[in-house]
Amino acid sequence: MLTNKFCIIAVLAVLVLAVSVSAKPEKITLGPYNVSFDLDDVGPYSIKIKPPAENKNLAGLPYTMYEATINGVHSAMISIMDFEGFVGNNIEDSVKEEAELYACKEQEDVFARTIDGKEGAISPACNKKIFIFGYPMITIDNADLMLATVLASSTYPWDKGTSSLVKTIHVEVSSSKNGDIQGALSKLKQVASEELTRRAEEANRSKSMAVMT
Repeated sequence: MLTNKFCIIAVLAVLVLAVSVSAKPEKITLGPYNVSFDLDDVGPYSIKIKPPAENKNLAGLPYTMYEATINGVHSAMISIMDFEGFVGNNIEDSVKEEAELYACKEQEDVFARTIDGKEGAISPACNKKIFIFGYPMITIDNADLMLATVLASSTYPWDKGTSSLVKTIHVEVSSSKNGDIQGALSKLKQVASEELTRRAEEANRSKSMAVMT
């Protein structure tokens, strides 16, 4: 009887362990963004969310970096650059620049790919030892602008973790971000209006000069 009880306990323990290892999908919060993903069956791993980091891009526009690292047999990283205003949507350049940071000798190729329903890009860097991918968030398509960028990397093999991450990653904007979005849109409209006014004034000056000559 005791032997049977021990067997039952052992089986239950194995089942609990299996459930904890293969639990999916993961859901985490990075600032005003809710992120979910599924690495599939890659074994146990831990997730660490870093404190937000403030910085500025080359044009001087402030942004906040939200980042999470995944550590197991291999590793992965998910980061979101949240800008205070709209910037150019150059996701392929961003992915290429990120891939080049890994000091591989070969030229890193970048391929267009739809990720999370967005027009993103992916680079199998360092002879597919690490995969860099990303896509824009909160975009204005006709102006090719974005308010945030999702960038991620993974050293998991393509068919054992990375492919699943690329296919399942999903980022949603929390309700707390709505005010920031509306503020950025309002500022963008103001800048566009000022630019149109400036161009009109320049055109009028050019016409005046032409009449005078």
